[in-house]
Amino acid sequence: MGKKFVFLLGVAFVGLFLLRLDPAGADPLTKGLIQWRTLNQGKTEAVKRNMPVLVDFYYPKDCPRCVALERDVYGNEHLAEKINQHFIPVRVYLNKELTREERKLMAELKSGGECILAFLDSKGRIIKDSKGNSVCTMAMIPPEKYNWFMDQALLYLDK
Repeated sequence: MGKKFVFLLGVAFVGLFLLRLDPAGADPLTKGLIQWRTLNQGKTEAVKRNMPVLVDFYYPKDCPRCVALERDVYGNEHLAEKINQHFIPVRVYLNKELTREERKLMAELKSGGECILAFLDSKGRIIKDSKGNSVCTMAMIPPEKYNWFMDQALLYLDK
């Protein structure tokens, strides 16, 4: 009976650990600094709070860009605070079947199914710069450049 109890306790412990890695929640690399929403949740909250949306189309662990952003941006307390203060953070997991709305947004962004960072206004429209280009990127960017993209999204939010 003792060995069985220890085994079951171990299984329960591992299960609880795996629950903390739930894709709908915080990734362990971010230290729980950002609470990600689904696209539908984020757009609903954006309307209620009249805030822009930051959308990260994301491949967990399979994409060097995504892993670097997770570690260097979303795990950075200063940048995470800026994200949480000025945006509704949304993560779309590209390793899962996409919703119709997620597929539609990817098509609008012309990402070809690749990971991409984009910004939407509170009504769900893609934020564009003064030349009509979407404020988005598919590149692997350092924290400073990520900060620049956030500033651009905020600058062109109402234009």
